[in-house]
Amino acid sequence: PLATADLLVLGYHIPDVNHADLPALNVVAAILAYGNGSLLEQALVQEGLASMVTAGPYSNRYPSLFLITTQMVEGKSNAKVLGIIKDSLARIGKGEISAAELERAKNQYLLQIYSGLAESSSIGEILGETLMSSGNYLREFEILDQLKKVTNADLQRVISTYFIDNNSNLVTLSPAKGQSK
Repeated sequence: PLATADLLVLGYHIPDVNHADLPALNVVAAILAYGNGSLLEQALVQEGLASMVTAGPYSNRYPSLFLITTQMVEGKSNAKVLGIIKDSLARIGKGEISAAELERAKNQYLLQIYSGLAESSSIGEILGETLMSSGNYLREFEILDQLKKVTNADLQRVISTYFIDNNSNLVTLSPAKGQSK
């Protein structure tokens, strides 16, 4: 099927999967877009500006991107959505995430990973992907252990380091003009 609404993709350049900041970047992703309590789910999807939002680092052995992807609701303003995304990042960067929100985000991330470990084929897939992306098949488990120790100070540091305008790319994909709906 052809697209009927804009897709907004905001990418921030980040270091490789073996960098010490990756656990904090995963927590930023969870705060932004994991579950109904996440900042962007509440501000964009629940408010009718977007039909879907995802966020997360692309884990690779080379420097990569942290992507925030938003499937827009037809007729809604890309500029408004971009402003809400940047406001949410600023909120994290100012340390305005409560202890409860931080704990919820960590738990959401851990739940996602642990759910993927329910079957032996999934374990093999995770180990293989981790080996190929990092050179260390145990790296995902190291990240999980480090993620549990992420603090608001860590979040503020990664926001101020990576989530800045001159370190980002923005792509807007729009439906073809004259496309039937």
